[in-house]
This record gives sequence, C-alpha cells and structure tokens, in this order.
Amino acid sequence: MEIFMLEDPIVRPGGAGRGSARASELVQRSAALLSSTALGTLTDRVVTDILAGVPFYRASQAPADLRETVHSCLCLGLAALQDLDRTDDFEHSARHLGARGADQGSPLEALLQAYRIGGGALWSGFVNLVIEQQPGDVFLLVDVAEKVWQLVDRITQVVADAYRQVQGELAVDRIHRNWRLLDSLLYGRPDQPALAVAGMALGLRSEDRFAVACVRRPTAYPEPEPLPTLKLGREGDGVSVLGHRRAGEEAMLLCMGNRDLDELPDASIAVPGGQVGLGPVVQGLGQIGTARALAELALATCRRPGEVSRLDRRLPTAFVLGRPDLASRIARSVLQPVLNRPRGEREVLLATLAAWLDCGGSPQRVGARLFCHRNTVLNRLRRIEHLTGRSTTRPRDVVELSLAVDAYQYGQHPPMADLPPHLPPRG
Repeated sequence: MEIFMLEDPIVRPGGAGRGSARASELVQRSAALLSSTALGTLTDRVVTDILAGVPFYRASQAPADLRETVHSCLCLGLAALQDLDRTDDFEHSARHLGARGADQGSPLEALLQAYRIGGGALWSGFVNLVIEQQPGDVFLLVDVAEKVWQLVDRITQVVADAYRQVQGELAVDRIHRNWRLLDSLLYGRPDQPALAVAGMALGLRSEDRFAVACVRRPTAYPEPEPLPTLKLGREGDGVSVLGHRRAGEEAMLLCMGNRDLDELPDASIAVPGGQVGLGPVVQGLGQIGTARALAELALATCRRPGEVSRLDRRLPTAFVLGRPDLASRIARSVLQPVLNRPRGEREVLLATLAAWLDCGGSPQRVGARLFCHRNTVLNRLRRIEHLTGRSTTRPRDVVELSLAVDAYQYGQHPPMADLPPHLPPRG
C-alpha cells in the first residue's frame, strides 16, 4: 500500500507545481488565443445556453442586446486573465454591466445564472484549447481552473454589488415618482392623460371605486421625512391601501373594489390615539381629489382619541363645518340668549340640550346621562325654549337647535372650553 502524506508537495511532470510560472503563462496564452480565434463561437454558445437554461430569458424576455452583453463579458474575462494586475479596469467594466442589467430590469438571479453559464463556457474553452494545442500541459489545468473560477467569482460579486446599488437607486426614484403621482391624485387636478399615467404606475384603473381616509396623529410630525413613504399593496380586510404623507398631512387611498364602507370595520383604519376621517366612495381616478376633500371634512368632526368619523354619519356637522362663517352666525343667532347667561347656567343648559339631541329626545335617557331626574331635564328644556324662542316639538326648530349646537361645539368657539367635562361630543 502506498501512503501519500498531504503535507508533501506533489511534483508534476516538468516540475510545475500549483501557481507555477508555466500555469500563468498557459492562462495568458490560452486567453489571448481564445480572444483572437474563438471568441465569436464562444459567444454564440453562451447565448444559446442562456436562452435554453435561464427561465427568465427562456420566456422571451431576453434583452435585445443579449449577444452584445455576452460578448462584452467574455472579452472582459479573457482580458482580465491576460493581465490579472489590472483589477481596476475589469471591476469598472463589471460594475457597468451590473448597472445595465438593473436598468434593463433583468432579475439578479437570472443575471448571475447567466454569468455562471458564461464562466462554465470559458472554462470549457480553456480545456478544449489546451487539449488541442498543448496536450502535454493538461495537468496545469488544475491551476488554470482555480484562476478562472476565482475571476468568475470576483466578476460575479462586482456585478451583483453594482446591480443592487442601482436597483436601490431605482427603487428610491420609483418611490418618489409614485409619491408625486399619488399626491397629484389626492391634492391636484390632473388632466386625463396624467390620470392615465398615474393609474398605470400605481396599478389603479380609471373605473375603480375609491375612498379616502385622512389621518390626524396624536402628535404632530416633525420636519417632513427626506424620503416620502408610499405603501403599495397592503391588504386590510380585502381593501388595498395606498398610504401618503406630506408635511402635517396623512391620507390613505382605499381601493374599494366591489366593497362598501359598511364592510370596512373602523378598527381596520383606526389610528391608536389619533383620529381618522373617512369620506364617501367615489368612482374614477378623477374623483379622488373630491374624496380627499370630503375626508378632511369628516376628520374635522372628530373629537375623541382613536375615533373614526364617516362623513355619511356626520353630514349635519360636516354641513356646518363646510361654512364656518355660517356656523358662527347660526350658533349666535339661535343660542346667543343662552350664551349670555351666567357660566354655570349656560353650561347646564347647553349640556342638557346636547344630551337631549344625542338621546333622541328621551328625557329619561338624558337624566341617566346627566345624573338628574327627567322632570329636571324637562324644566331645562322649557328654559331653553323660553330663551331661544324655539320649540323642542317643532321639527324646523329642532333642526336649528341641532345645527346651532354643532356649530358651537365644532365652529369658531373652542369646542369644550365652555362646556362641562362630562358632555360627550355629538355624533
């Protein structure tokens, strides 16, 4: 039995060991010969193997300049093998190739798989050339293989790094572009061509149904984030959401599909500690701006932390808030005699009127809420009738009283400054 000690160097014919000068000369000579005599054939072979072996390219998505790219990569590899000291040159070229792949939208895995195919073809070219030209030096292919695959690995790594860098830059550009497009839908008045461009980029159809939710966080944002945020495709209860933020404002575009607002739980869009105003469902990209304006109106009716206010459930209040000048006028026109009373009486009367409206005109429920007897509630209502000249039994008078209370709570007056703490916001 023969025993070979691993620490003993294995001497090959001609005295050439690993990394010998003969191996380096073989690499340089073979690379030069392949470049001058077989580069075109090698390029065609690599292109054929890529089209057959890489699913992305097999699906007829190969870039038109695939052969040119393969030719450039093989030239790069062969040139590097002829002068391994010129690393800056080949790394610069490799970075360019990786960046171009990202620009063309080729998946990185497909790109790297193609490079591996090219590396294999390059190695096969070396083997075939040495067998044909210098069969006595076949044993040196062990050293050649190491050099070839080290080079392929280095080029592949540089290409991958450049690809990821450009892809990241493109992703940032895409975020900025989509942010601007969504901003134009929410806050601008884009024309039909601009609507089509925005819809295509954001994955929205012109005939889709949308709603907008405007958000007020518990604390104000600091300076606008340097990178606008856009969340694409988040699923919440079957409704796709596009989130948009600008300085001091935040909105969610809800792509409703065939759903109605009643199918959208408040909890799915609620903001802990914040407030959300939800506008009506509209149809068409051109109506998104209107939906956003109505959602802002709904948000203005919010008074409690964590509240979600739907416009269709706050229409009288929203009607008042839509005209703050009229809100102030109606509050003073109807409630001025009550507002002129001493603070204690004024607070009690306004609290009773608001509770009576919220409780559907039931003195018993008002008494339970305000911790007083129903007769006390009726006496206070008669006092309000006397002061305002409005009757709680006449429908038109009740409408005026209701609008006046909303106007006082939500209008120019501080909503809760002059009202008792136990008076809940209406609606």
